Amino acid sequence: MRCAGRVWVMAVFLVPLGVWAQKASVPASAPAPSPSPSPAAAPEPLRHGIVKFDGKGALTLVTTGPLPTGGDVHFQYPGETGETACCRRLPLSAFKKVTLPPAGTATEMGAGRPLVAKAARVSAQDADMPFVGAAVLGEVQSVKMAPGDGLVARAKDGRSTASTTCVSTEGFQVIEKAPSGKAGAAKGSKGRAHLYLNLGYEVEESTCR
Repeated sequence: MRCAGRVWVMAVFLVPLGVWAQKASVPASAPAPSPSPSPAAAPEPLRHGIVKFDGKGALTLVTTGPLPTGGDVHFQYPGETGETACCRRLPLSAFKKVTLPPAGTATEMGAGRPLVAKAARVSAQDADMPFVGAAVLGEVQSVKMAPGDGLVARAKDGRSTASTTCVSTEGFQVIEKAPSGKAGAAKGSKGRAHLYLNLGYEVEESTCR
């Protein structure tokens, strides 16, 4: 009876100790390495453009390509007394690609980038007279009039951009400002837009300097 009891007691203690030893001999697996974060895409800069109302509900946008992948187009429009006002907004998706104006009618005089023409319909209250003005497009946070009848805009990522406008003897120009505030693109500053759209008629007094 005593021997059987001793064997039974040994069995009770030896089995748990063996299991514990077996578990202790298994090395812990190393944690899986964390995946490297993919680099964030660089924010797309805001673009400047020229808008032209035909007075019958059609709006044409001329800007440099390639276009931003999203965002809105903020554009000047004729005020109640014919003055330049800011700004109306349409989603970029509302614009459809159209044929560019004939050569010489629209040009990019700054960096020589290719032009893109897009068209959209606007409400009657915004299109009761022909008008040409400036536009800014992309992920725009805010936009307002700038000195020189241009636009100053802030992107959603915090970066800002501005333009000035002028009328030459035959055309309307939108010039992207240099960071210093000067219209450096007028002298061909690399990377800045200088858009020109022929009005189709002669202007008596040029405001371009």
